[in-house]
Amino acid sequence: MLYTPQRQKNLFAPLDSIAIKVTFALFTLILLAIPSFFFIFKNISLLAYYAVYPLLLTLGLYLRFRKKEYLSGLVTIVGVYAVVFWISILSNIQQTSHLMWWIISLLPWVLFTDRQKVGLVVTALLPIVFSFFIGEINLPKSPLVPAEQDFVRRLLYISVAVGAFACIFFQRQSLSAIEHARAEENDFLVTAFETIPFPILVKDGITLEIISFNSAAKDIFGLSPEKTYSNTDIFTARSAAAVSVLDNETMQSMAYHVEEKEHLESISGMHLYLRSSRIPLILKKSGRRLLFWVFELRD
Repeated sequence: MLYTPQRQKNLFAPLDSIAIKVTFALFTLILLAIPSFFFIFKNISLLAYYAVYPLLLTLGLYLRFRKKEYLSGLVTIVGVYAVVFWISILSNIQQTSHLMWWIISLLPWVLFTDRQKVGLVVTALLPIVFSFFIGEINLPKSPLVPAEQDFVRRLLYISVAVGAFACIFFQRQSLSAIEHARAEENDFLVTAFETIPFPILVKDGITLEIISFNSAAKDIFGLSPEKTYSNTDIFTARSAAAVSVLDNETMQSMAYHVEEKEHLESISGMHLYLRSSRIPLILKKSGRRLLFWVFELRD
């Protein structure tokens, strides 16, 4: 198999994932462990931070590269929630802001897709619900003195803010990339549609109104992009009726239809001898029905 630039791009495509970028950014929470060097003599269990959180994020990244996105998201979110809870205990969790818990609830919206709604809803609601019951739950006391608690609490707020900024930044970056790709795709489709030498009329599958046309059709019928046309606006009553019959038959059968010899008369008195093709379409997302009428003029 040839190693093409496109193949190389596909190979590194996972690195462009917003979930991957956010997970890398969450490694900054490791900085929260720095104060533990100063407080280690008071609570040796602080060392557990180094053993648990980096490993959970690493596991999350590994699962993401193994195409196990759902499990990767769960592991990463659990790791972040655990470290925020742990640091909150150190800084006296009773004094932490509810807003902080609501901010970290945004993380599942980045790591989960729309198809993973159960995990998204449950993990997003978890910190929000927890924030309302902090005062009712008997939680461990902080081993730190008030001044140390305040110092750790400030680090916690900064880290959560950095994590939130990373989520917003990469989300915006991803949306910008999608918009750019969509603009390029639309430009390609419009350019191709306009440069096709055969006249093309695009009709609504229900009303049969002309909703779009290319330059070739515009030149033949003198159409204006600002107006909506029906068959009777272009052809005489007899020709418009014949066109409508074929249009309706095509949309009812939803089958490609070719008319080898079609004689029509426009309202300007021009006689047209056509070989026409009618192509019915159903848009996947919206379900809208369209009819493409492509024809070539014959002498």
